[in-house]
Amino acid sequence: MSIANEAAKYFREKKGFDRLFIEFERRYKGLERIGGNAILEPVTDEEFNTIRGVIGDKLKRKGDRLSVPLLLFEEKLQSTKFAGITLLTLLETYFGRKIVTNKEKQLTFEQEKECFLTEIHQAHPGSNADFILEKIREKSPGTLQVHALYQQDKKALRSVLSATLKAVNKLPLQQPKRLALFASDVTNNPHYFDIKTEAGRLLISFLQLLLEIEGRIYKTNVNAEEITDILSSHGIWRDDVLNFVSCYGIRGYKDNGETFKVLDGAIEENSICNLLLRDMFRIKRIETYRQKVFVVENSSLYSSLIEEFQDKPFMPSIVCTHGQMKLSALMLLDKIAESGNVIYYSGDHDPQGLSIAESLAKRLKSKVKFWRFETESYLLSLSDELFDSETMLTNIKEPQLQSLIQVMLEHRKSAFQEKLIEHYYDDILRELTT
Repeated sequence: MSIANEAAKYFREKKGFDRLFIEFERRYKGLERIGGNAILEPVTDEEFNTIRGVIGDKLKRKGDRLSVPLLLFEEKLQSTKFAGITLLTLLETYFGRKIVTNKEKQLTFEQEKECFLTEIHQAHPGSNADFILEKIREKSPGTLQVHALYQQDKKALRSVLSATLKAVNKLPLQQPKRLALFASDVTNNPHYFDIKTEAGRLLISFLQLLLEIEGRIYKTNVNAEEITDILSSHGIWRDDVLNFVSCYGIRGYKDNGETFKVLDGAIEENSICNLLLRDMFRIKRIETYRQKVFVVENSSLYSSLIEEFQDKPFMPSIVCTHGQMKLSALMLLDKIAESGNVIYYSGDHDPQGLSIAESLAKRLKSKVKFWRFETESYLLSLSDELFDSETMLTNIKEPQLQSLIQVMLEHRKSAFQEKLIEHYYDDILRELTT
């Protein structure tokens, strides 16, 4: 029997070394050398006496805590019948395996991952896949999902990553395509890239990364409308029938200069038109009454306002976004602003309403004017409903909203548009007749 095997047998049979050797191994893995101290806490009397039998009376403990230097243990080992073996050799023989340091383990892990990625990359050549794989190797934002899934389930990652790289290699599309049809073309499964699936989330991340080429900034947490925008930027449509914005008194013009007849018909019938997201891709320019557009988010208020103007000799341009901004609404407002119109935006006085207002101000700059976002209107429309999103309010930095925010934080109550209908009507009438 070799000295190493004899030593390992001795220490296995001698009670009191088990935890110490586990700590020795842990310290070696972290430091990548024999050094430092192994800590036993709480240490038993049996452990203390057994270890002191090797190191000697110099070994002291503080209460129930014992610190054992690895180099000292290796030095004292040379004074025993096991002289000539290193502590590392003893530990590897004791545990019956080679001890790999944390750095060595990580290096092997990264090398195996690189081989994994290279294999998938070779199966899906293409400029878009090249770009994405480079981002993955750099561990850029938007690729952490890949690295996490590699650790959790390599088989699942192989399937999802292969399909998603195949998808991005199909871009740009010659013609817009709905998400389900796009997924079916790539995988024969129309639901493969549904947004709540692993593949769907990965696709959105990769599409965002591709938009960085155009100067877009990657955003970690994207909402439903931002997801729709990301997909649409690549010609992939999502929920285009349910994604609409309501218009009244608005004309649209296509690339060839012809009017968008659906909007013409709504004006002729003095009616509301629900413009779908798909329609927004066909409209180039927007024309409004006196180049002023009034935007509300509440559908009940919207209907009431339009009823008030049914018998008037002019038809004001009024838009309803129905709460949170859908991509159809954002695209319409972009086109309204680009066509030289002024947008008067009004929303509920609650954290969500002010957050939407701030987002619009960032998007449309000077083309948007806040409408009834001041203290007086808030107090006139105050409800009994408390809000609990103070953090959302305090995170809003738009200068024009700060006075209102301070008053809202004092009352901690929401205020809603319906109570201001007469004021909205008077505002529109005054803006368009004076």
